[in-house]
Amino acid sequence: QVISTAPIENMAGATITIVSDLVGTAAPEEPLFEDSPANPIRIADLGKKVALFFIPGAFTPTCSVSHLPGFIAHFDRIKAAGVDAVVCASVNDPFVMKAFGEASGAAGKIRFLADTTGKFNAELGTLFDATPALGNMRARRSSMLIEDGKITWAFVEPTGGFTKSDAGTFLREALGVTDAPALEVDPKSE
Repeated sequence: QVISTAPIENMAGATITIVSDLVGTAAPEEPLFEDSPANPIRIADLGKKVALFFIPGAFTPTCSVSHLPGFIAHFDRIKAAGVDAVVCASVNDPFVMKAFGEASGAAGKIRFLADTTGKFNAELGTLFDATPALGNMRARRSSMLIEDGKITWAFVEPTGGFTKSDAGTFLREALGVTDAPALEVDPKSE
């Protein structure tokens, strides 16, 4: 099952629709990095079933107060649904992502990976110019389920949005957990 957004424009100026362009495609082979530039990780190496969510920036309000906390709160339910790894990733350096994981208290449960060059997101078509607010190119806020190396469910937010890439929607729509909560947004994240 797939949730879609309105078409969005990617970095090449092409309009992409998440339903047709991500679901059914192979996850990028481009490595992400954990803890340091010396530790490349490929999504395929994390297991047969991977929950991957991208945030525009570690330590930014919505990412820190609403998006990540939802996946922390529902970590056990996501794992109980057969997910091998839960991954929080961002276009950032691996040291910042490591610190973000430690500060959140979720290090050791959720994997915190860095798309250091943005190539992983560029391959997905989800890289956007966040220079005015965050200083460089960033990943659109999203969540996706990757099974056997293929994206089987995805939701990519329009720039600045946080409507359906949350853990509750992921549980309900990607994993079929019918009693998962509705979107939980902390007012401090606005």
